[in-house]
Amino acid sequence: MLVERLILIKEKLQEQMGSVKWSTLILQAQSQAVNLSASSCYVPHFSSMRYLNYGAAVSEVEVNLLTRETTILQSDILYDYGQSLNPAIEGAFVQGIGFFMLEEYLANSDGLVVTEGTWTYKIPTTDTIPK
Repeated sequence: MLVERLILIKEKLQEQMGSVKWSTLILQAQSQAVNLSASSCYVPHFSSMRYLNYGAAVSEVEVNLLTRETTILQSDILYDYGQSLNPAIEGAFVQGIGFFMLEEYLANSDGLVVTEGTWTYKIPTTDTIPK
């Protein structure tokens, strides 16, 4: 989405200058009022709604478009769990970060998982979770 917004500006700058620095591309995009943010909303499949919970999480994520490296800058979590004896919401959120952003969950054509545990994917660490 962001790449599509920047590609025309990048090509025009390359015609004028040859190689283009990232900072130059972003300054040019900003001067042309190009939206440099993106958002997404995940809606689960109806069959997974048998287990309902009442919560929401929002994260501010920085994405390096050249390396595809992501940095979660900040996350806010709201969860209505009543009076909990063991509030482990942050841990569950970090597990979700691992599943959606770090793990490569591979399955074969029969739907069987072929990922070989933690040897083949990275789990979240203190430097990959929100501060």
